[in-house]
Amino acid sequence: MKMLKVKLQKTKERTEDEQGMLNAYDTPVDFSDKENIRTLIEFVLK
Repeated sequence: MKMLKVKLQKTKERTEDEQGMLNAYDTPVDFSDKENIRTLIEFVLK
């Protein structure tokens, strides 16, 4: 993963996706929806 970060940093003209991936190294992003886990928790607790 570090090599990908280095490669992206050396790229002069980054796409929006490449810039987003580079930003995610410094600021972790969580796209999980906590509501979706409710069903799983209810199942386990039964």
